[in-house]
Amino acid sequence: MVFALSSASILEASLIFARIGSLAMLFPLIGERFVPMRIRLVLALFITLLLLPLLRPTFSALISAPDRLIPLFLGEVLIGLIIGLIVRMIMAICDLASQFITQSLGLSLGEMLNPSMGQSTPVLGTFLTLLMLVSFFALDGHHAVIRAMSESYRALPPAQPIDFGDFSQLALATLTHAFDVALRIAAPFILFGILINLGLGLISKLMPMVPITFLAVPFAVLAGIFILFVLLDPITRHFVDDLFKGLSTFVPG
Repeated sequence: MVFALSSASILEASLIFARIGSLAMLFPLIGERFVPMRIRLVLALFITLLLLPLLRPTFSALISAPDRLIPLFLGEVLIGLIIGLIVRMIMAICDLASQFITQSLGLSLGEMLNPSMGQSTPVLGTFLTLLMLVSFFALDGHHAVIRAMSESYRALPPAQPIDFGDFSQLALATLTHAFDVALRIAAPFILFGILINLGLGLISKLMPMVPITFLAVPFAVLAGIFILFVLLDPITRHFVDDLFKGLSTFVPG
């Protein structure tokens, strides 16, 4: 049995792959640095073949004009990159929240390589990033990813002018929301850091001979870990819900 594709099917698959492939290069967990490039490409190709029967009517009329293929291909690549960057901005919640928390608890010196960002970040940031990604995909987040990829062709049809003004407003709103959520997640730790520093300052004034530093650091770390343990479940749920909402932005109602 010989499996063959027509030239029209190859062109349609190439145009679909342009958006899906560029999106897969930046999407959380799928497009991480620790995921080999070949696996990303194979996964993007698999999703392309999966969506080809559904999107064929959309591209069948577009490939009839050969002079429009290159601009159309570049436009699909650009749309995929923009969507991936916006979803990446939602992932910034983990990094921002971990920065706030580690500064409040005095854990900023403990760093390790974050495979999601490809650079050294506080241990807590790496832990939160990996925990949120695992929780997202454990709750069938991959279904939401494939649906967002498919529905993005309705929200952003091919061969349509790209409104960079709308995209810039969406990116700004996403960054603002990420900063707001990260600050609200870290609010208990920031409040705890302020109270512990005020208390230690008062103790140092009343009892100057007490080695405050040696007593304060272990207490602050243990108390911060306890607070994180108590709040870990609502933090995880909040982040996963935000990621699902971010993907629904590209699903027209």
